[in-house]
Amino acid sequence: MNAATRLLLCIAVCLSCNAYAQTDTSNFNIGRIKLKKDFTQSITIKGEELERMPFTNLHEAINAWSYGYYTNKSSIVYVIDGIIVNDVNAWSVYDIKEVTLVQNALVQVSGATRQQQLAVITTRKGGTGQQGITVAGQSYLVKATQVTAVPSSTSSENNFYHQYHVSAWKNDKNLQFGLSANYLRDVLPAMKEPKVRTITPNNYDRFRLNGWLTARLGPAHELSLRVNVVPQVLDNERGYTEQTPAYDYSTHSKYRNKQTIFNPSISFKSTLAQGFSNEFTASYGFSKAKGNGESEVTYTNPTSEYKQFINSSITAKQVLLMDQVSYHTSLGNNWSLEPAINFTFRYLDYKTVASQATFNSGNVTTISQYTSGQEGRLFILTPSINLSYQNSFNVQGGLLANLSKTYGQKVKKAFPFVTTSVDVLRLARPDNPTSLKFFGSFAQAANAGDVTLSFADYNSSAVFTGGFTTGGVLLPTGTFLDKSFQAWQAGTRLGVLNDLVSVNYLFERRNFTTEMYVPVAIGTGVTYRLIYPDLTSNSHHISINATVLNKKALYWRTGINATSLKSKSKDSISFYAIHTVLGDIDSDKASWTGGWVNRFSWKKFSAGVDLVYYFNPDQIPSMPGNSKINAVSLSNVYVGYQLNLKGTKGLELYADCRNLAQDKDFKITGTRKYYGLGVKTNL
Repeated sequence: MNAATRLLLCIAVCLSCNAYAQTDTSNFNIGRIKLKKDFTQSITIKGEELERMPFTNLHEAINAWSYGYYTNKSSIVYVIDGIIVNDVNAWSVYDIKEVTLVQNALVQVSGATRQQQLAVITTRKGGTGQQGITVAGQSYLVKATQVTAVPSSTSSENNFYHQYHVSAWKNDKNLQFGLSANYLRDVLPAMKEPKVRTITPNNYDRFRLNGWLTARLGPAHELSLRVNVVPQVLDNERGYTEQTPAYDYSTHSKYRNKQTIFNPSISFKSTLAQGFSNEFTASYGFSKAKGNGESEVTYTNPTSEYKQFINSSITAKQVLLMDQVSYHTSLGNNWSLEPAINFTFRYLDYKTVASQATFNSGNVTTISQYTSGQEGRLFILTPSINLSYQNSFNVQGGLLANLSKTYGQKVKKAFPFVTTSVDVLRLARPDNPTSLKFFGSFAQAANAGDVTLSFADYNSSAVFTGGFTTGGVLLPTGTFLDKSFQAWQAGTRLGVLNDLVSVNYLFERRNFTTEMYVPVAIGTGVTYRLIYPDLTSNSHHISINATVLNKKALYWRTGINATSLKSKSKDSISFYAIHTVLGDIDSDKASWTGGWVNRFSWKKFSAGVDLVYYFNPDQIPSMPGNSKINAVSLSNVYVGYQLNLKGTKGLELYADCRNLAQDKDFKITGTRKYYGLGVKTNL
């Protein structure tokens, strides 16, 4: 029997194992590694908790649950069903089962570098029962306010937010499949101003189509397919007129951006032999955005006309191949060991083309064109080993190895990580209703070119973030080729009465390098230069969660959290520096931000109240005068009622207000208010 025949025979034996590769619910899949849920600090939010709030970006809905004012679009990396590929907003809230912020230094191994946090998204694959249909709709009046009142611009025009969703699924013993369709329209209302005519306010029209299929292929294998397609249109148009004794003029401008994101993925899970399992994932991401803008200025007395046309096209695509092999074995006496190895390959390709033409009274004055392209291949190997004792002790360590070509650049190639946890009250008694856990973790990482295909927003074109370019080549390393990021975390969690009440504390320190533009005086003017300071940030996060009432028809669950984040640099940084660093910089006093969330129900009634705050006694330490800023936002309030309607499996009607009340000088949750109604039912 030759070697090839023996190999085929071994594969056939492995594939005939009786163990079925079921979906793993005991781990957080954060991309390149998996973390045990029981031994990882985290914040989990059910998708159902967020459905009644109108939003376009997910961070707007979860900031009260997580890090308050410090939760924004750029401060969170999302891993969706184990993959860092797409903008999380390609999925509607009705497609999201839960959002979990993982509070562990090892998130840096999966791309959450610098000060970024990592959220694991688990998408929904249908509902309960053998089959069903979900229908939901929302409609809101949207108003905008100014941070500082301007006499000529104190109120906005009335606009509307709409979201409509339908999904259908079927669950059989060996096959589950479904399809969802979602339409979202959000708008940025224009302020009422004399002489200004808003023809079309800034708005999104976004269509989200999502299909999934999960099939059992024998007793040891599971195949999952998912397709996500999202076309979007963003546009605006406005005009302005001015009349003076010297001249009259009018302006007209409009912009339109059409973008489509396409992301199919496939996952194949297998139990290869007793204790051995393998999970292979392949994903393709594609985004194409075309922007067209034009502006016109017409003068009379004397007559002249200026026109400008801008066109841009951004195409981004990537291929992700990821394979993880793990082995689980019992060591006896309630000890278990699980070595694993993950291999990730990612191909990246990015191209942009832009042109601009300017005309003066019909004559061409300038024509310019710009093209650029980036391409790269990433090879990452992540071996790890996990040792556990019952539900009481765990330690996991490993190494992220960068096997990519570095094009002669100075790049660190290996990054260690380790995490551990112990429940001191369950070491002797595993069923103890009171739990006291201690956590610790360390990780070193670099920007490994992890990218996401992102949607255009009101202020920018579509982007393809991540990677580093030199000589027209996208390198597999980060912007700072000779730098690495480090994170240390330590925390504790006390759970009482089987977690009816829990108290959490987390300390985190990160060392990172970032870019800043600092002002430089030149003669009588000011220009900016780019610097790369090293920073150390320290954060403290505290949260208390409790089920206060759970008797008969009366229920109340509440949670409050607070986060402090301070950064220091060896370099002297002016307040006027332009940067994206979160928290206070070189400040002696600490700011605190967070949220307070509440969920109530009584018989057929339900209600929710979310509040976000930001207390900052030293917001501007380098400037004289009043620097005290304390702000609170009533970010979400809703009241719902359940109806028993024949032919439905639950019909809820609700009224919701977003940003109902805020500080007038500091809009920590945005300048828009939403007032509306919604409905959801299962058929």
